[in-house]
Amino acid sequence: MKSVNEKTEKITCLVDYHDAGLFFIRLAASDKKNKYQIITNLPSIFLIARKKKIDSTLIKKNRSWRTTETKSPLRLKLVREHVLRILNQKECELFYKSCFEELIKGKPNRIYCWNGNSVMGEAARNYATEENIKTLFFEIANIPGKVFIDKKGTNAQSLLFEDPTILDNPQLSELEIESKSKTLTDLKDRHRYAPQSSLSKKLSSHHLINFIFCSLYSYKTHSTTSVTKKLKSLSLRTSKKQKNEPSEILPNEYLFFPMQVSNDTQLMLNSDFTNIQAIEYILANYSAPIIVKPHPADQDALDKVLELKEREKTERLYISNMDTIELIRNSNTVVTINSTVGFEALLLNKETIFLGKSFYASFDKTRICNYFSEYLIDADFFSSESTEITTETLHKIEKRLSS
Repeated sequence: MKSVNEKTEKITCLVDYHDAGLFFIRLAASDKKNKYQIITNLPSIFLIARKKKIDSTLIKKNRSWRTTETKSPLRLKLVREHVLRILNQKECELFYKSCFEELIKGKPNRIYCWNGNSVMGEAARNYATEENIKTLFFEIANIPGKVFIDKKGTNAQSLLFEDPTILDNPQLSELEIESKSKTLTDLKDRHRYAPQSSLSKKLSSHHLINFIFCSLYSYKTHSTTSVTKKLKSLSLRTSKKQKNEPSEILPNEYLFFPMQVSNDTQLMLNSDFTNIQAIEYILANYSAPIIVKPHPADQDALDKVLELKEREKTERLYISNMDTIELIRNSNTVVTINSTVGFEALLLNKETIFLGKSFYASFDKTRICNYFSEYLIDADFFSSESTEITTETLHKIEKRLSS
């Protein structure tokens, strides 16, 4: 029950990803203080939100722009839909304007958006700037049971990337650092496999429904390739697992390079390297043996490395699908583009080299501990729809908005 002094805010959540929509629906159900609205291009989320009696709007194709032009510059060549060629420039512009128009109609006091490297993220950012309202961007954290939130964006677009010194306060004693580091290391040891890896391979009915609807009546935010790969993985999963088994004895001393999903926006937007270019760079600049681990969600990764190995005629390149933590622990150095494996390597006190943009690159032990305990919020993204977000987490979100 709200106190007399508490003000109800209207929070608009922009949703272009089904599982993120489920998270925001849980957030709306848990937050008794504020009123929520969901703007989405996904019929699956629109229908679930309506069933939960949350105000929701389903974006459909709009070939005309009826309201006043946005004052902000359209930086749509850098959004994931354009970079991954899911939408062309004109489609990105129409999608952006449809989102912007719905924000004008809704007049929110706040905007919540998942990730932010998207057309919806650009609309959220520009509308918030023009109307001087608060915005938060959410993302799955690389720590179980945690979610990343930031006022400017995620990854290299975040306030944290821009100013990592915000993790220097509060200062921690050596004892506190040691205690928090052990807690975090133990947590990572117990949860060695990221749930999003299996989620990326899973094909559900909502994938097909959303894809067909968006292709015909709205704007696609996932490519045709991503859907066909999910279909393909159903029949090839067993054979791929067998194919990925290491077939050679690994060296005792080595550099470890964890590959990332080849069409990940982290690579496309925040790095000048592809996976293969990174391996070529490491081969050219380091003399030690290199162990490469293909990303389990990237079906073509192994073939590409094998082709490179054959082309380079090198005996220094090894391929393994062993446990990532063990590969880190036994390595001399970890070289990554901007994978979250870099964070794990820093946590385990390994020399870590980042080839792309990553806020982890500036982390020391104090920043790692403050990131874990202060910056991230406690919320399990992978919990069921009925799991509530705690009051403590809601307060932390409020605090982040006002900081």
